[in-house]
Amino acid sequence: MFGLFSGADKAKLSAIDMVSANIMIADEKLNITYLNAATRELLKEAESDLKKELPRFSMSTLVGSNIDIFHKNPSHQRNMLAALKTQHKATISVGQRVFDLIVTPLADGPKISGFVVEWADAKVRLMNVDYQGQIEALGRVQAVIEFTPAGEVLKANQNFCDVLGYRLEEIAGQHHSMFVDKAYAASPDYQQFWEQLRSGKFQAAEFVRHGKGGKRVVINASYNPISTKRVGS
Repeated sequence: MFGLFSGADKAKLSAIDMVSANIMIADEKLNITYLNAATRELLKEAESDLKKELPRFSMSTLVGSNIDIFHKNPSHQRNMLAALKTQHKATISVGQRVFDLIVTPLADGPKISGFVVEWADAKVRLMNVDYQGQIEALGRVQAVIEFTPAGEVLKANQNFCDVLGYRLEEIAGQHHSMFVDKAYAASPDYQQFWEQLRSGKFQAAEFVRHGKGGKRVVINASYNPISTKRVGS
């Protein structure tokens, strides 16, 4: 099925070549028969790093090579794929590069006729996991609250609620101005405070905030904008 492609197969592969997912196809002997454009771009960008760990790796000869080329000791992967009946997810590390893989066996009746492998650079996922771990660690010892760019409360941890005397359901969806003096909330300084945050400038100082029942609280705090710009973009 994956050695010589029929006209219909080629039409299907042309469609796959246009998708943004990183798709590789191997036959039942684990020989690579196809890479779509997205996969070529991903592996071409990583080629110099991959060659440091895998000297035989070359984009120019990758189609036609066996997937053993990605593993120093391929016996484990071969045994796993030989027994694979359903979709399998894995993460592989090659030097400084880490990739998430989704491997789907292609069945021709009872026989496995090949494999589709979806690749993804794990860098962003791992950075997000690390970032989330840092946030959770901070949340255990500090008061943390999150706002939309418009200043509406998204969520707050228990430490914050305890300091200001509110329950989360009392502040979620409310504007930050509920925590400041009414005169300050109506002032140009307060408007500038939010304009600077929306422009990406963090604010760190000693602030006076008002909790439930007018409780006055002086805090040392920082307001840190979170950019939605992707890593590498």
